[in-house]
Amino acid sequence: MTDNKVKAELDQLISMGRKILYAGVYKIGDQEFDEETEKYLKKLSKEIPDYRKSYHVWYARAFRCVRSLLPERLDEFEEFYKGKKNTRKLEYFSAGITHFFQDIVSFRGLDRQDYSGKFASGLQQQINIIEAIKDNIDEVLFKLESEIHYGIFKSEIDVASELKKHRQLRAAGAVAGVVIEEHLKLTCSKNNIKFRKKNPSISDYNEALKKENIIDIVMWRLITRSGDIRNYCVHSKERDPTADEIDDIIRSAEKIIAEVS
Repeated sequence: MTDNKVKAELDQLISMGRKILYAGVYKIGDQEFDEETEKYLKKLSKEIPDYRKSYHVWYARAFRCVRSLLPERLDEFEEFYKGKKNTRKLEYFSAGITHFFQDIVSFRGLDRQDYSGKFASGLQQQINIIEAIKDNIDEVLFKLESEIHYGIFKSEIDVASELKKHRQLRAAGAVAGVVIEEHLKLTCSKNNIKFRKKNPSISDYNEALKKENIIDIVMWRLITRSGDIRNYCVHSKERDPTADEIDDIIRSAEKIIAEVS
C-alpha cells in the first residue's frame, strides 16, 4: 500500500468512525438535540441503519490499521472494545463496547446500570487513536519502512554468514557489501542527500553522510574499511579477502544498519 493509500484509508476510517458514533448516539436516544442536528442525525441513521453491524466492520479495518502502524497502542485500542482484562467482576469502569452490544446490565443495590455510555466513549477514544496515527503518519511510515528494511538486511547478513561458513569468502563479502551500500543509499535518500553521479558508491554515500554530520569520524572510518574489503571481494584483479576481513565486514554491516539512519 502506497503512502497516499495509507493516508486515504486513515481518512476513511476517521470519517466512517464519526458517522457510526453519531448514528449510534442518536439511536441510543439518551440525548436531546437541536432541530438542525436532529435533522442531520435522522438522515445519517438512514445511511447507517445498523450502527452495531457497521461498527464491527469498521473495527476490523481499524484494528488491522493500528496493529500495522501503531502496535504499541493496540492493546489500548482493543480494550475499548473488549473491556479491561483480568477483572474479577464486571463494573462500569472495566466494561467495553462489546458489553453494551450484548445488552448486559448490572445492578448496584437497586440501581440498574447498562453500558450504553461505553459505546460513545470507547469509539471516540478509538477514533482518537486513528487520528493520532494520521497526525504522525510520515514518522509512522518512516519507522515502518525502516523496520521492514532492517529485517531484509538482517536476512542478507545471515546469508553472508552462511557463505563464510562454507568458505565462500568473496561471495560473503560481496553480499555484506551490498547490504551496506543499500542501507547507506536509503539513509541518504531519507535525509534528502542528492548526487550528480548516476551510480554512487559506498565511498560517495560515506562522504556525503559525513559532510552532513549524520555519521561521525568513527563510523566514517568503519564504512571506509568496509568499502575496501568489499572491493577485494567483487574485483577479481584484487587479492583474495581473508577470513578475518570477512568477519569484519559482516560485523560492520550489522553495526551500520543498526546505527546509521
